[in-house]
Amino acid sequence: MKKAMDEGNYYSVSELSDEVAGLRDSALRVMAQINETESRIENIRNQNFALPENEKMLSLTKSALMRGDYAKAEERLSSTMLIFAVESGNAGF
Repeated sequence: MKKAMDEGNYYSVSELSDEVAGLRDSALRVMAQINETESRIENIRNQNFALPENEKMLSLTKSALMRGDYAKAEERLSSTMLIFAVESGNAGF
């Protein structure tokens, strides 16, 4: 973005700015869903249920998020929610 700005290419700056805002929104949405999922996992764990596959997939989701692959993080989060429903018997996730 800095290069485009230095070159006076304000159209590119605007496009890049919109892309960054979209990535930020995606990251925030995934982070909120991760927090909610972790809370649900903890609630189930407190009832003495194990959710090994769910915890593994949630870890992979966090890894994708940390490396900035928001699309993969969202995909893995969807899988995490499905696995949670199966492992916990809670189809109303």
